[in-house]
Amino acid sequence: MCEPRRLHPIGILFAFARIARQFAAPTLLAILVSLIARWGDPDVLRRTLVVLLALLAIASLGLAYAVASWARLTYCTCGNELRVERGILLRKLTVLPRERIQSIELRQNVVERLLGLATVKVETAGGREPEVVLSTLTQHDARTLQDWACRAPEMAPAVPLAAVDQPAAPLQHASLSRSDLAVAGLTADRVGVALSALGTLVAMASDLLPWERLSLPTVPLGPSTVLLLLVLVPVLVWGLGLAGTVLAYAGFRLHSDGTRIVIERGLFERKRTVIPIERIQAVSIDEGPLRQPWSLAQLSVEYAGYGTGATESTVLFPLLRRAEVMPFLERFLPAFAGPLAAAEADGLRRPPLRARRRYALRWELLLVVGGLAVLATVLRWPAGAFAVVLLPLAIGLGLAQYRDAGWYVAGDVLVVRWRTLGRHTALVPRRCVQLIEARASLLLRRAGLATVELRVATGSSWRPFRLRHLAEADARYLLDWVRRPRPRAAVESQSAPHREATPHPAT
Repeated sequence: MCEPRRLHPIGILFAFARIARQFAAPTLLAILVSLIARWGDPDVLRRTLVVLLALLAIASLGLAYAVASWARLTYCTCGNELRVERGILLRKLTVLPRERIQSIELRQNVVERLLGLATVKVETAGGREPEVVLSTLTQHDARTLQDWACRAPEMAPAVPLAAVDQPAAPLQHASLSRSDLAVAGLTADRVGVALSALGTLVAMASDLLPWERLSLPTVPLGPSTVLLLLVLVPVLVWGLGLAGTVLAYAGFRLHSDGTRIVIERGLFERKRTVIPIERIQAVSIDEGPLRQPWSLAQLSVEYAGYGTGATESTVLFPLLRRAEVMPFLERFLPAFAGPLAAAEADGLRRPPLRARRRYALRWELLLVVGGLAVLATVLRWPAGAFAVVLLPLAIGLGLAQYRDAGWYVAGDVLVVRWRTLGRHTALVPRRCVQLIEARASLLLRRAGLATVELRVATGSSWRPFRLRHLAEADARYLLDWVRRPRPRAAVESQSAPHREATPHPAT
């Protein structure tokens, strides 16, 4: 039988603090309003004493509720199940089979790190929120629970959580040096995060500062002002991106025992993520526009976990030299090293030459540039003439996208390469492809072209990989490759580090 376990007793104080935080502001506001309204009343002291006694009674009830909640929350591992029981009046039992647990993450904020505690979030596929959140666990219990969840399911009798064996010593490990962390921050493509942080700061400033009372000088919006903004805004965004990268990846450590990969990172809030290697859906090599000229890349993995967005992935290593990617994969993910080596040796199969014009004159880019030019003309904004400069840049980006696009099939692994602003290379095993479709408009059909999109499951979302304007024969080949039944020998040798490359279709 399983032995129920509880959270650390200091969790009572954390729960009481959460309750007090919810009621403190409105209660104090009501008291202040009452005292101000009755100031000068001879009974004000008596009324104040009554209010304080009432607050003490409410605080006692809150503390009693926190103690009862802590005492009634228990968890245990019974064989291949995680059981969590909670509730005071209404009892709730959550049972999670180990095979349904897709991701289990360990987090530590500053207070928890000082106290030697941690929070564990257990996530399953198909949900946007964690199924179970256990806070104020000791670090030993949190890591033991995380290690238990990542072990392969087994037909074993129920054992207590404390009896779970610790994993063997890691066979491979890697870490990010401070110099590489600085380079990763300076070259990171974190524009979205930086703009979000900038928008938050602007909103906070708008709420705190009385802009209507401030007498600000009027600055004419001329070419010099626009040029100044074009310099200051990227520098500010760059600085915010650098700060975000340092906060997220400081102290980055990675180690693997051959069956799972453990990632620890974070400056103030430490996160520990365990990724079972058998659940990895795809591996991505991302070369941002600031990294590709210096032969730098970021390695990411998609695994069967839950996500809040379709593009969410887990960073396997924030910064690698391009020449270090292959040795890194051979150490930690040997099943993906062989296909990548074959693709680099034989070369990718590119879209046909007739697709080059469609890449260069992509209507979305031309529409944006044309819209800016028309808007500048209508509003008679002289600085809008700079929009004309975007036209050759858009065409150049389209030609770069055509030059980098390509694919390669190596046994049961598909290598896909494409470009947005940066260049991305993905390695997708055939067993992980959840959906593949080929689309062609009337004009594309007349040109003998088609766009292929394949997706892998990342929990509640889908991660798409798109190849635009392939030859129809290549599109049919990829569809047949995904639909082809897998031989039994291939299934049994799925974990082999290298597979023989599959020949491409003749054109």
